Amino acid sequence: MRTIRILAAYAGLGLVGAARADLQWQEQRLLLEPPVGAAEAIGVFEFVNRGRHTIRVVDVRAECGCTVIAPEKDEVLPGEKGRIRAVFQIGSREGRQSVGVSVVTHEPEMREYKLTLDVAIKPFVTLTPRWLYWKVGDDSEGKILLIRMVDGFKFVAAESTSPEFSVEVVAPADDAVQLRVKPRDTWAKREGSIKVRVAPPAQPELEVLAAVRVF
Repeated sequence: MRTIRILAAYAGLGLVGAARADLQWQEQRLLLEPPVGAAEAIGVFEFVNRGRHTIRVVDVRAECGCTVIAPEKDEVLPGEKGRIRAVFQIGSREGRQSVGVSVVTHEPEMREYKLTLDVAIKPFVTLTPRWLYWKVGDDSEGKILLIRMVDGFKFVAAESTSPEFSVEVVAPADDAVQLRVKPRDTWAKREGSIKVRVAPPAQPELEVLAAVRVF
């Protein structure tokens, strides 16, 4: 909202929409590929001031609270380079993530630039299968959930998020763990999840979920 108010205020003064921007980006889309188990991914958007006036960075923000955005400096002189630093907190996120970034500048016209931060997060643990299910009326026997971790990761614990299902470790190993998951019964539809906690080297524990369901 702050960005919108800033642009609206300057638009009212006729300062938005110049023909040519003095700020030129090296890249407006970054792809980060952090190593497996990294806690964060850091990228830098670089630009240069091609104009005759000092460029002032008025506002920067990311669409997601998982990303912290900050300019290296607020004012960039003609001919100088500027940098916008983006720190993406990985946590338990998996796969390809995209975060929109907004940068508002005064060149001296007010301008808003849209940037994109892409993060390709390599899997640190796989659950096979990711979804365990039973049909109503099936035998309520337990089923095996296999956990495989990359080197350096350790299995911590597993628990059911619902009292309708139980989980126990049946075969622990250094790189793989077998869990037996069992519904209380299969008389009616019910659902939940199995929360698996693993520990990367010298970092806080991470959680992954496997869905369980009687349908």
